[in-house]
Amino acid sequence: MKKNLSFAMMLFAFAFTAQAANEVTADCGSQVTITATPKEGHHFVRWNDNNTDNPRIVDVTADATYTAYFAPNKHTITWLNWDNSELYKAEFDYGTTPVYGGAVPTKPADAQYTYTFDSWSPNIHPVQGDDVYTAVFSKTVNQYTVTFKNWDGAVLQSTSVAYGDMPSYTGAIPTKPTTDQYTYTFSGWDTEIASVTGDVVYTAQFDAIVNKYTITFNNWDGTTLATYEVEYGQTPVYAGELPTKTSTDEYTYTFSGWTPAIVPVTGDATYTATFSTDVNSYTITLNAENGTVTGAGTYTYGTSANITAIPADCYHFVQWSDGDTNASRTIVVTVDITLTAIFEINTYTIKVESADETQGSVSVSK
Repeated sequence: MKKNLSFAMMLFAFAFTAQAANEVTADCGSQVTITATPKEGHHFVRWNDNNTDNPRIVDVTADATYTAYFAPNKHTITWLNWDNSELYKAEFDYGTTPVYGGAVPTKPADAQYTYTFDSWSPNIHPVQGDDVYTAVFSKTVNQYTVTFKNWDGAVLQSTSVAYGDMPSYTGAIPTKPTTDQYTYTFSGWDTEIASVTGDVVYTAQFDAIVNKYTITFNNWDGTTLATYEVEYGQTPVYAGELPTKTSTDEYTYTFSGWTPAIVPVTGDATYTATFSTDVNSYTITLNAENGTVTGAGTYTYGTSANITAIPADCYHFVQWSDGDTNASRTIVVTVDITLTAIFEINTYTIKVESADETQGSVSVSK
């Protein structure tokens, strides 16, 4: 009985020693356990004698060396187009940088934009597991031809204008030859000038008048909005498009009337559009996960807004989505702003040690 107990204790001591070293001395006829532990991203394949058991018990009959062979894990990498349609899929070894092997991604042009492949999201990086990359495209605003024609079809002006922009006629005021009966005055275009969505033609329109004076309506910047010939004593009426003044980041302008005040015609006259001014307001939108944010709201242009990111327990603030690393910061509001506070979880190291490894061992697991 004592002999068996001593032998069991020897096996226990031997097993403990084998866990900490890659070499052990054992009695002939005994057995040892050999174990192959792959590193992250790899897996055990076989021993040099083609045995695939792991761990493995081997009989001690002579000096022997057992070599473990490992191989990197393979992971599936998928590339998607902008509409999530699959472009290419392949397997790559752990730690290698995947290479896209499909055709160059494309995205159909629409009325507003032409799209060109730019990059992948996220950026391609060494394989650590199955991953998906989505094609990212740059876009170019489409240009369209805006043509202004005179009453007889003669081209007055032809320009390329970006989709969504408001075209303007900058040429000479269109004219139509006077006859014995009539004098013709330009009154506008056949259709209201609108933001560009495709090729468009505007044709000059005219009023026939007699014994009248020239009344000109100008916009705030001096550009001519309309010119009329009005009979003496009649009160002129502006019949063109509502005058506009391009908003700035700070102000929105609203047409409020003409200067000087419109009066019955006694001669040629010019009226200039006047505008009221309103200070613009903008919205700060803040988002966060694993924390809270303060400072969101609506602010008038030029206001200084204080925003703060507060991490939840076990997290710490990393940066805002625009790259700023200050958890508390001041923003001068000039446009609508959307920001996301990015937090990361705190990590700590837990270590265990044995006071005397001859008396016992310790371990820790996650």
